[in-house]
Amino acid sequence: MLHNIRLIYYRLLTIMAYIKRWGLIGGPKTYLLVRKNTDPLIRVQLPDSSQQVFIRPNTSDVFSFEHVFAHECYKLNTDSKSTNYIIDCGANVGYSAVYFAAQNPAAIVVAIEPDSSNVEMILKNTSALKNVRVVHSAIWKNDAYLKITNKAASKWAFTVSETTESDPESFKAVGIKQLMEQFDIPQIDILKIDIEGAEYELLEAGYENWMSKTKTLIIELHERFKPGCEARFNAAISKFKHTRAVSGENEIVFFEP
Repeated sequence: MLHNIRLIYYRLLTIMAYIKRWGLIGGPKTYLLVRKNTDPLIRVQLPDSSQQVFIRPNTSDVFSFEHVFAHECYKLNTDSKSTNYIIDCGANVGYSAVYFAAQNPAAIVVAIEPDSSNVEMILKNTSALKNVRVVHSAIWKNDAYLKITNKAASKWAFTVSETTESDPESFKAVGIKQLMEQFDIPQIDILKIDIEGAEYELLEAGYENWMSKTKTLIIELHERFKPGCEARFNAAISKFKHTRAVSGENEIVFFEP
């Protein structure tokens, strides 16, 4: 009974979020399009924009779309004019990259995602955006070969572990420091990390290098996957002067000079 009440409450909040973003008429229409359409691929027009994105129905794409575009979980009150470089770790199907690119049209957005089918969706969703760079890889603490360990999971919940180069399912990991060098990024204005527990390894060592060059960090911690993530996160940011906030499941850290 309590679960059903919570579900109804969440749906009402979500419909209200659609109405706020798409309007009194467009909101319910877009909600029904996203939730009820059974086409192989749904095309959705974003509010106040010519940009369209695609959704695979009856997958985690639906909830990811709603988190990003209806509930605006990555909304920041920052100056877009001074935002030049954004790194999106765990880009899923590209909704967050599209959102960041729309909010910061002058910024370069680097989107990293390990799953091939998700990367195909990122490329599709960002094809009209000249400022998005897509990297088919996963973020890790160092040079290593990884593989996806839970292929049967939802498309937004893939986890990775280290393996060997000879593993046929392996792919090369990339570090944040290496990404900064590859794309000539002197300072990360927004760093989003949603990597399904791999933040535990990422925050083990070497994070001082890129964290010291980050202005705003948005991270979802997956303590339920890997106990100790929160402790490592708190220990890491404690080394830098900062303020912090919470937005839904995300921790937001504003590092001070």
